[in-house]
Amino acid sequence: MNTSPGTMVGALLLLWLPLLVGFFTGRWVLKRVTGRVESLAKLASSSFAVPSALVSVMTSMGLMMATSVVFAPKTLAWLQVNDVLPFTPTLDLLRVVSWVAAFLVGYNASALFRGFAAAQPATAPASELESPPPPPGNKHSGTTVIAFMSATVAAGLALGFVVIGMQKGGFLRTSDVGHLSELATIQEQLRPLESCEILYRQVDGKGRRKYPDSVLVRGCSGNSSRTIFVPVSTEWASKNVSFEMSRGSTSSEWSILVDKDEVPFPALKAALEQFAPLIVAEYPRKAQEARQRQEEYERERDERRRAEETKESAKSTYPE
Repeated sequence: MNTSPGTMVGALLLLWLPLLVGFFTGRWVLKRVTGRVESLAKLASSSFAVPSALVSVMTSMGLMMATSVVFAPKTLAWLQVNDVLPFTPTLDLLRVVSWVAAFLVGYNASALFRGFAAAQPATAPASELESPPPPPGNKHSGTTVIAFMSATVAAGLALGFVVIGMQKGGFLRTSDVGHLSELATIQEQLRPLESCEILYRQVDGKGRRKYPDSVLVRGCSGNSSRTIFVPVSTEWASKNVSFEMSRGSTSSEWSILVDKDEVPFPALKAALEQFAPLIVAEYPRKAQEARQRQEEYERERDERRRAEETKESAKSTYPE
């Protein structure tokens, strides 16, 4: 999948197309179906309609974002690592799912607006029969306000994603160069590694590049406490080298995400050629030491717990 910033922004904006189609389809279908089937009309106007539509909108929106062009690689990696599907998912399949989810967001949003409109009292109380009629145009003012607020919130969220993504090190500024033939040797060197994430000088919350003297390597379990630091030369920090490598499993190709506007390719290639043998040599040993420390910690913790249980049980052996 092309992960250039322009392509990603365009793919995000295209999600509005199935969303709008779903919204107007829902308005057209619900209007005609509920007008012909009395039981469905009662269900659409019930107090359960609005909460149900709201849950459906939030669920569909979460699925849409998880499978969108921005988060699809991470979602695919998670699906592959956890093996939750009976088949092998692909990025193209996730793209189709994001379009279907966007359609469902619009469709369920139309049901939500109809539910709010149906919740308005159809007739005035007897004490208000002689009151002057409301001004023209106020009949659907509540629905209009809700629709405007929802559209504003959705636009704000989309704008927020774009702003965050376009920041330094953001997901809309990085491109995957792992498929380049010039990096095929790096792929082969790192393929047997029992790891799924390699980071160098990633941006922290304050926009600063961290760890110029170390490469961070993590396994495939997603446990951040198992991060291994492999020392490297700081010369590459002065050459603006920074990257994020990730993959869904140890049998997959590495994605190498870089900011093309910031990182020169010759420097990136030279840095990876220096880092790869160091990582292959150091990571297995350091990972084994980390596992041994973790096992020792757990063993000591279990011994302390058993000692405390023994002390508690000893107290209960004495008669009152």
